[in-house]
Amino acid sequence: MSCLRGGPRVVAAVVLAVCLWLPAMVVAWGGTERQWIARLEANPADRPALEGLARLYGLPVAAVPARVKADRLAGSPRGKTGSENVVLTAAGLYESIGQYAEAREVLGGLLARQDSWRATLQMGWEYYLENRLSEALRWYDQAVAKGPEQLDGYHGLMLTLMAMGRRSEAVAMGGEILRRDPQNLYARLRLGQLAYEAKDYPLAIRHYGQVAGQVDGRLGLGLALHKMRRFAEARPHLLAAYAVYPANPDLLAALRDLNEEEIGQLERDLSTPSGRTPSGDAARQRLATLYELNGHHQRAADWVRALLPPKPTFDQLLRVADLYGKAGQPAEAGRFYELAAARSPAPRVTWLAAVDSYLASKHLGRAELLLSWLVRQAPGADLDQRYAALLAARGDADTSRLVNRSLSRQLESRAEVDPRPVDSLLQAVDASLNAREFEEARRQLARLGPVGTSAAIDARYGRLFYETGAYDQAVKVFERYEADPDMQVSCGWAWAKGRHREEARRAFRAALRKVPNHAGALAGLYEVENVWPWDAFLILTSLDYHGYQDNRLLTTEILKYTRDRWATTVSHTRTDVPNLTPGAADFNEDLAGVKFQYRFRPKVSGQLHLLHFENDDPTTDSSNVVGARFWYFPTASWTVDAEFDRSRYTNAWANQISLHAGYRFNHRWHGDLTALFSSAAGPWRWKGARTTGAAAKAAVGYSPHQRWYIGASAWGGNRLLAVDSDGMYAYNVVDLYQGSWSLLTTYRFETWLKGYLNFGQTAFRSNKQAAANAAAGAALFDPGQQVDGLSGGLDFSF
Repeated sequence: MSCLRGGPRVVAAVVLAVCLWLPAMVVAWGGTERQWIARLEANPADRPALEGLARLYGLPVAAVPARVKADRLAGSPRGKTGSENVVLTAAGLYESIGQYAEAREVLGGLLARQDSWRATLQMGWEYYLENRLSEALRWYDQAVAKGPEQLDGYHGLMLTLMAMGRRSEAVAMGGEILRRDPQNLYARLRLGQLAYEAKDYPLAIRHYGQVAGQVDGRLGLGLALHKMRRFAEARPHLLAAYAVYPANPDLLAALRDLNEEEIGQLERDLSTPSGRTPSGDAARQRLATLYELNGHHQRAADWVRALLPPKPTFDQLLRVADLYGKAGQPAEAGRFYELAAARSPAPRVTWLAAVDSYLASKHLGRAELLLSWLVRQAPGADLDQRYAALLAARGDADTSRLVNRSLSRQLESRAEVDPRPVDSLLQAVDASLNAREFEEARRQLARLGPVGTSAAIDARYGRLFYETGAYDQAVKVFERYEADPDMQVSCGWAWAKGRHREEARRAFRAALRKVPNHAGALAGLYEVENVWPWDAFLILTSLDYHGYQDNRLLTTEILKYTRDRWATTVSHTRTDVPNLTPGAADFNEDLAGVKFQYRFRPKVSGQLHLLHFENDDPTTDSSNVVGARFWYFPTASWTVDAEFDRSRYTNAWANQISLHAGYRFNHRWHGDLTALFSSAAGPWRWKGARTTGAAAKAAVGYSPHQRWYIGASAWGGNRLLAVDSDGMYAYNVVDLYQGSWSLLTTYRFETWLKGYLNFGQTAFRSNKQAAANAAAGAALFDPGQQVDGLSGGLDFSF
């Protein structure tokens, strides 16, 4: 009861404290604001004052001067005083920093004092900018009513109607403007846009053609002509517009179409006998340029390389190197950077480009050789950065971090005396991020400025947020740079990591519209369209033994979950005999399996798998299988792994060791070699004797495009099919399997659906027949048998 009696007194005390504290804070806040503003008036570059006001207003530092000036012009932060011109200027300043509500507030104060047509018109514009279209329409209607002789209100209505999708009304408004002013540029442009959006390209050409002396008119005219495939007429208009709007996506897409048309024509011309003469050199140079412009960097690099003179210049070699780098061929790029370095006006920079290329291509020996040579000439932070990357690529992450940590301190100290301190600080941030010293990187970035200060700083902020798992914050940073394809790719990866697959896809495709073969965008798009956390795989397999025993039907269900470094797979296979021969054994079998995979380091992964085999036929047996597998990835092209399995059946047991190496020649072709060694013993073997086998497999795979894969493989030697950890299936350890071949194809119909088809033949030596012959002392049976396997399945990703 005493607590209840004390309750009102406690509440009263809290209310009193708030009443005393709040005015004090407001006074302190206002006093601090005035002090910062006074400091800015004395020194407009006062960084602490700018940052303090930026925090107070919730604005970027760059927007603070406009806000301070707008408040001053409006007479107070609420804008309750000031003449029409002063208030309109203040509203414009608020608008320039995205504070539309503040702009409307000062305009509303003016309209409360006087009837202003200009303020009414501006109110419509502020609502339009904030996409509050119904309010914008109402204010523009008022502006037209107040000043019917002024065209600005009609233009506002036309823009707003277009934004609202009310096309016919917008066209009528454009017609009204032209009735009053037949030469009105903006009405023509907007009518042309409306016709273009409606796919009425002849009408769009008529409208744009009347304002073709203006760059926007030429842009619209070129785009409309392009849509009608009048490429020769479209090109000069599009090129003229490109000089002003080099990042316009519709313009870039149209120019790419024009270039592709010309590429096709040049390729046809150069394939003729006359095209192969020296007079065709100009056409070949033009073709190389078009390849480069359209993002066909591999073809451009090969073509420019073939056109190199016997003694190429630095610029020519540099162009080839850059093209190979853009084509995702860093090793070739490194070779040409080395050749260019001998002719370079800045050799160290070019040598470092070669080092970077070799690091990217995992040619670490060559990278280290060049670094050792460069460090003998002159040590420096630029070399330390590459040494740290070299150590990381070799898997020595701890030493790499130590080098980066030391490098970060050196670069930050150098920034104190560097005439260009921002560059040194940016490199220090990179080193801290590479060392995974995220708080240190955050502190260094704070010295450079908040998000929004510059693209270079924002790129580091985005990386910091990404690597610390703050994917939403990373997206907000990268989204600021829609015209930068690299920032869009980073944005896509941030969306993907945050499990926003559709948004990631849009970001990657936006980058590819700007740079069609952007390696990062292609990799990201492949990731979001082909790599899903869950996979459900359903397979039917028919085994035809050609009369040796009853044919079998296998039904397999596999479920896989992938997250970060982990992958877990569970499987079940049921074996049945669809048409059982009277008196024969019924192979009703079940196999359950689980597989765990983990990536320890970028170059090292491991796997543990367990299988359990059961059946309902007393004449056959059951088994547990346990195995482990380890992968090593020495380069981006090579894969090597080793596996050991132990099978313990009731009537036989086996050990199996397999060694595997794979090599990816390019993005389409890869090859694999596997060696397998096995041994088995037990009552089911003839007289319980141990049997050993050794076999080898060669396989090749080809991807005509990202959706389709074709593979072929062949085995030779003798092997016991004890376990296949890839397919999560245990076979038998009784028969000796010999030569075999198989063909495999997969096709991805949708991002979430892939089809699978496999056919193969395997020869085997029947232990049962061999035992019967041995017991009879005569060759009563042919132990050489064959089984055909046909599998089909669907892989569902989600």
